[in-house]
Amino acid sequence: MLRFGWLATAMLAAWLCFWPWAFAQEPETPYQPPNWEAFFPDDPAGGKALDQLFAARHSDRRSADQRLAIVRNGLRRTSAPRNRILEWVGNKFVWEKQPEHPLALEIMYHAADGRPEVQHYRTRYAAVYFGLSVTKQKTPRMLHALADLCMTVDDPETIGRIAWGYADQQQALVAWLAPYLASADPAVRSKAYAMQRVLCGEWNAYDWSKRWLAQQAAQFSPEELSSLQAILETGDSTARLTQLEDLQTSSRWCAMPESCLPQLALAARDSDARVRMAVARGVADRWAEPGAPAPATDLLLELSQDANPEVRRTAVFEGLSQWPTPSDAVLERLLEVVRSEQDPTLTSRIGLALTRNRVQAMAVLERWIGSTDSARAVWAHGYYPRVAGGPASIEPKPEAPPALAYDWLGDWTLEFTDPAGTTRTERLNLALEGTQEPTPHFALVVRLGDQTARDLALGVLEGESVLAFEVEALGNTLHANLGFSGDRGLGSARVAGKGELWVLRAARDH
Repeated sequence: MLRFGWLATAMLAAWLCFWPWAFAQEPETPYQPPNWEAFFPDDPAGGKALDQLFAARHSDRRSADQRLAIVRNGLRRTSAPRNRILEWVGNKFVWEKQPEHPLALEIMYHAADGRPEVQHYRTRYAAVYFGLSVTKQKTPRMLHALADLCMTVDDPETIGRIAWGYADQQQALVAWLAPYLASADPAVRSKAYAMQRVLCGEWNAYDWSKRWLAQQAAQFSPEELSSLQAILETGDSTARLTQLEDLQTSSRWCAMPESCLPQLALAARDSDARVRMAVARGVADRWAEPGAPAPATDLLLELSQDANPEVRRTAVFEGLSQWPTPSDAVLERLLEVVRSEQDPTLTSRIGLALTRNRVQAMAVLERWIGSTDSARAVWAHGYYPRVAGGPASIEPKPEAPPALAYDWLGDWTLEFTDPAGTTRTERLNLALEGTQEPTPHFALVVRLGDQTARDLALGVLEGESVLAFEVEALGNTLHANLGFSGDRGLGSARVAGKGELWVLRAARDH
């Protein structure tokens, strides 16, 4: 049986009268972060009382109030394992308990203090694991404290447990990262961005930790940095490629300093597409985070228009489509890629990027709709609902189409030949909506059978009228490109979701 002196008993009784008022509800006061040493008193006698309680925890019959008051009073000076004590508190008074005990939550809150000067108490992880991650009472104060904790510690177990416990409150939790994301310190911004992705389930905490540790180990010495910059600036293609591939293999890209961006820009103009590809992949991997330096963005924009299609795709797929805070120039480039590319995997990834930045992307599309570039205006008007979820409030007023476009208005027979050699035909009709006369306010309509095509783009290429469109035909979604010359047309159609390429031949009906 535990025994107390009259003074200790009186103090304990006073505390038990006080704590329900103090902890029963979240106080509407300025945020107070966890404070281990302010909350847990330095009481040797309290430590001994907790030792005795913990040893008899399974048979002790005192009230929850009494036992938790002893835990608070003795946690600093106890000789029992503090993490085991908190495991018992969490399992007994918090996890799956109705109601959860408010003093138990308060103990867990302050035991989760992540400041380096209190880590010798070794309570942080247990407090998160058995308390703050499993409580049903996830208050704004807890969210704030746990966001701060993620920025303070680099332990993937703690961060991963927080991500698991707050999966249903991701946005509320990451909102507290805002000051860190806006920090003037690039290292703080980088850590905050990583925590945002971990807490939102995009990254695994353990994978992030490995990357972070690699980054710390991969820092360049002054001699290494000088050698790297010299190779990127003046080395031949073989030397550049070897250096860039070594960086990727050794995971040292993650430590690439911004001071190397001018030399990387030179390497990005190397005659060897493999060098340009390595630059695109490395820059995308290194700087796809908030506050990315403008030269890194400019470099990917340049590579997204490279002569090599694989270099272009890498710059967009791994880089620009993943830019967390894209500029209008980045969004315009992404929209241009959607217009011109027939790769459904790439355009789908771009679609996600545009949706993440919906308001900004809508503004870009509205500028396009109101522009004098007729083809782009019509395309933007058709694509707008995919981003905005509804039609645009403005209509395009494009100029008259290219003169050659009038040469192929009318009825055509379109022949499809699949990779197996099977040929089928459909009726193709091209018309100007509402009028057959040239007008500055036209709308081209393309019908294949009983289906109306969408995402139209038209122009003149090497003297031929060229039409691009998407349509449902023969049981498939086709992304078609068709060039016209006289009474004949020739082109191809990629089958969405299958990767097949069909040959298209058109003949005018007379």
